[in-house]
Amino acid sequence: LHDFCEARGGVLSPRGALRIASKITEALVYAHGRKVIHRAVTPRNILIGPGGVPSVADLTFDRERLAAAAGEGFTTATDLADWLVREAGVPFRESHHITGRVVALAEEKGCGLEDLALAELTAIDERISNAVFDVLGVDNSVRSRNSYGGTAPDNVRAQVISARERFLK
Repeated sequence: LHDFCEARGGVLSPRGALRIASKITEALVYAHGRKVIHRAVTPRNILIGPGGVPSVADLTFDRERLAAAAGEGFTTATDLADWLVREAGVPFRESHHITGRVVALAEEKGCGLEDLALAELTAIDERISNAVFDVLGVDNSVRSRNSYGGTAPDNVRAQVISARERFLK
């Protein structure tokens, strides 16, 4: 949203606000279908506030369901592949195959990547160390994204403050 407004001189036109509201509606309808929010979202629920900032009326989130959904489907597999490249010096084409084997094991065991034992991981590739658990799991994955624009909580808080200063003046 920040980049969208920056490209337009810091101003969000009514048409731009409607386009954003439409995208938000699509995402929220999907989330409602996955039962992570407790209100059916329609274009009538989308409010355009001061400065064209879209919001949703009376929306509540099921935080437990959101947390569970975030971890479904081995969402941190990319974190494992990136860790292998960054920390273990594995070429990406190889880390991709190692990660695939780890995912297959977790799928076979019916658990998340972060639930596998270090011995199980090192049996697949000896370059994996205990440090890999710093990026596995949704919470660790989110916290590890601390570059500009990343999802680390401190980054998100800073962006919320910036957005409030820009759009809620």
